[in-house]
Amino acid sequence: MKNLVRWMTMVALATVSGVVSAASCWSPIATGETPETLQTHACWSLCVGAREGEANQITYRGLTLGVMHASMPFNDVLRVVKNEQCDFVGASVQLFAQTNVGRVRGASVTGLLSFHERVDGLQFALLSNDVKRVRGVQAAIGMNVADEVRGLQLGIFNATKQLRGIQIGLWNTNAAGWTLPLINFSW
Repeated sequence: MKNLVRWMTMVALATVSGVVSAASCWSPIATGETPETLQTHACWSLCVGAREGEANQITYRGLTLGVMHASMPFNDVLRVVKNEQCDFVGASVQLFAQTNVGRVRGASVTGLLSFHERVDGLQFALLSNDVKRVRGVQAAIGMNVADEVRGLQLGIFNATKQLRGIQIGLWNTNAAGWTLPLINFSW
């Protein structure tokens, strides 16, 4: 019996590994072009809504649920040829991580790590958030890092280069202003 359970577990893990390695974000409604750069996505998600495609841009509209979503990395050499953008309009909820060179208009909720180029709305992760520009709320139990914040950063450690708003956490740093415990603000 133990051998049967082990064998079934190994088959299940191999199947999941195969699916994840060849996974892409599936959407029941896909309009426009299917960019070649979609193949560079490493994601295992379902878009309950629509996926729109243009030359080098993909936009997911609605709710995107999954295990993880990663578009082409920012420093990928293919960006010289195809500068892909992956945008979310609505909510993207991922169990483990999301890394995205593009814009989120709505909410990004992640179990562990979240990296985006721009967030207009809410960016939440249990462990860590990183974004170039956030307008709204960036919250994590662990650490929030941003180049520019217009709104609220809430976490144990908050860091930004430019702050127009409030930071609440055990340690808050604003490169253009003060470094303070508990609360920091700048207008």
